[in-house]
Amino acid sequence: MLGGFDVLHVSKPDVRTCLPALFASRRAGVKVVVTTEHVVQRAASRYPLGSAVVAALVRRANRSVDRIITVSEMSRQAYVENYGGDPARVLAIRNGVDLDRFRALPDRAASRQSLGLRREDIVTTVVGRLVPGKGHAAAIESVSALAGRVPRLRLLVVGDGPLASDLARLAAAMRVRDRVVFAGTRHDIDAVLSASDLLLLASEAESLPFAVLEAMAAALPVVATAVGALAEAVEDGVTGRLVPVGDPDALAGALADVLTSPDRGAAMGIAGRARAEAAFDARSNHRRVAQLYDELLEAAEARHAR
Repeated sequence: MLGGFDVLHVSKPDVRTCLPALFASRRAGVKVVVTTEHVVQRAASRYPLGSAVVAALVRRANRSVDRIITVSEMSRQAYVENYGGDPARVLAIRNGVDLDRFRALPDRAASRQSLGLRREDIVTTVVGRLVPGKGHAAAIESVSALAGRVPRLRLLVVGDGPLASDLARLAAAMRVRDRVVFAGTRHDIDAVLSASDLLLLASEAESLPFAVLEAMAAALPVVATAVGALAEAVEDGVTGRLVPVGDPDALAGALADVLTSPDRGAAMGIAGRARAEAAFDARSNHRRVAQLYDELLEAAEARHAR
């Protein structure tokens, strides 16, 4: 099935994805092979030496790959560390978003009404699957900690998952159930961001999540845990705040720092939009990939002509 293609580009949600295709690509006559690696840590295995075997297979398959793309500079460094190879063949082309979609957001009042929010609410929004490691419990605990300091604070939880019932019970136990809105899965992220004053991400591990980039494109300040490549997007004190994982006091303090000063939050949002335009424009990043194809095809044809 690979025969006749000039370029094979494999987007890999796991380092093991499509290894047979990579091995077969050159024999099938593919001129250029590119992969995008979304997971860069060592593959976990329940078997003795399983992770080492997978790493060896990945390194062997990568001999057939012309360039390896990662979605952040942090991911590039981690991939080289965990899977070796020539660092010059691994490059970071960051995740990007459609900036035009977030340039003019839907009406704020209508968006809030559709989400069950009041005009006067101060809305902190969390977007993501309700699964372990995403920090939803920490977000609810922060709302509880700030209840007296930010009386109009509401937490908007967008997403669904197996922890939905547990999180609702936690909110009730902490006496903030009336302050937490569980919106479920939504496909109108522009309306969600229009209704929000701040995006919160309290995850224990991330790469470069689209939710943060979309919030920045919508000129919202971001409070996030300093994990993965978040520091490549969120500049602490400029476009938002970064806090350590597992530090509820720091998380609540960062939220209060932004939410109790509307002018400061607005300035962070404007700086975030500028940062998104400079580094996370999907069209610019797509052009970089297309340019890479052209360069690699030109080099392949030059080798063939010798």
